[in-house]
Amino acid sequence: TMMRILVLASLIGMVDALRDMYCGDQDCYSTLGVTQEATKKEIKDSYRRLARQLHPDRNKHEDAEDQFRTIAAAYEALKDEASRKDYDYYLLHPEEVMGNMYRYYRKAAPKVDIAPVAAVIVATISILQYLSQKSQHESARKWVLTSDKYRKQAKKEADQKKLLKGKTKVGLLKAVTTRQSGLGEVVVCL
Repeated sequence: TMMRILVLASLIGMVDALRDMYCGDQDCYSTLGVTQEATKKEIKDSYRRLARQLHPDRNKHEDAEDQFRTIAAAYEALKDEASRKDYDYYLLHPEEVMGNMYRYYRKAAPKVDIAPVAAVIVATISILQYLSQKSQHESARKWVLTSDKYRKQAKKEADQKKLLKGKTKVGLLKAVTTRQSGLGEVVVCL
């Protein structure tokens, strides 16, 4: 039953989306007062005539703004051959909901070059990887520095290699050595 509710909800959403397409529940041709065989010039002339009549600045009727938007949407759907062809297909095949939605909304999607998008994605991933590796390195370094086992071993190697020679000031005893571990080369400060 839950699946049926989800399917029904998605279908209702599609119906709402279809109502928002083109001229809504109305036919764009009849909205402009032309036939499907009308030429581009006839459609343009009809739109201009209706726009002059229904423009909210000229027509003070309360429905004028909505009517103006409707004729503007009708003209958008019919003004060029590509969008008119898509609208005619929409009229002939109303059962192809997803295809009609694709044809309508593809024009609204911005045209973006893929190269800058890919560059930003790669740069973002690289930065995130760098920050992650830096964080892991810092935590490994802190762990090695606080682990007595590795501190003693580093001090022993420093003594053997005579790295501590001449660095015996009180409170400033430091030796630096490198150790190979599973984390790569780790610098240990004593």
